[in-house]
Amino acid sequence: MRLRVDRHVEVLEPTFARVRQALGRLDTVGKKKFLVVEDEARESFVQVAGGKLAFVVERGGMGRLERAHTETPVVSFEDGTTLGRISLLHDEWLSRDQALALLRCFLEEAPFPPEVGWRDYTSLLEALGPATWPVDA
Repeated sequence: MRLRVDRHVEVLEPTFARVRQALGRLDTVGKKKFLVVEDEARESFVQVAGGKLAFVVERGGMGRLERAHTETPVVSFEDGTTLGRISLLHDEWLSRDQALALLRCFLEEAPFPPEVGWRDYTSLLEALGPATWPVDA
């Protein structure tokens, strides 16, 4: 596995503590807008964008892309509110703790929590092409 923050390889075989630290440094207006944890062996990734109050989490691999959502939104944003170039539905904004939980599950190859659903955005991946994914915010 490897951790990237804004297209830079930060850590090979990252620990959860290192990923948590990287997430804490994300800022929607700063230079560190997203992070990606990639697992080449499983041909999959989880990426997180956002900072401070709310995050978007996506997972993908092998031609698929899904975005996390919850039944209880953490912020009161309307559908269509954007994070950079990403337009989100109101239930796709996650808290820092929710984003960390999903990253931990991915790192530990554990099941994702049942309270988080995954919405299929594979058509977005197909429109952008694999050369631009994980996200190039």
